Amino acid sequence: MTIEFPHLLPRHDAEADLMIQEEILVDTHDDEKLAAWYTYLEGALPFPFSAMVLTEQKANTTMYSMVRLEKLAPLERCANRQIWVLGRLSINDKPLLHFFLADLKSVNKLEAYQPVYNWKYWLNRK
Repeated sequence: MTIEFPHLLPRHDAEADLMIQEEILVDTHDDEKLAAWYTYLEGALPFPFSAMVLTEQKANTTMYSMVRLEKLAPLERCANRQIWVLGRLSINDKPLLHFFLADLKSVNKLEAYQPVYNWKYWLNRK
């Protein structure tokens, strides 16, 4: 089952706003928000799972590839507004590659949809 993220995220989603403020970023300061998001996503994402992710973007071409996401990259690898996930382009690929969580187009597990949606929505609001 593939669950697509909306091409354009809503400008206002009261349910997502409430979840983000009361469960993810509660009592955080600006310099603590990345760690709060990381902790939330680490517990909420059902690793491993498959997803379509943006892998190439040129002037008139956008390419997505199926990847198997295995875990979040270490927090030290992430930066403000950038959370990386580690995955493989295919089951046989040996190296783990880094992908931006925000570049996911779809996921194959329903449990993965809401945490990624919340992250993408929050990024879109800023």
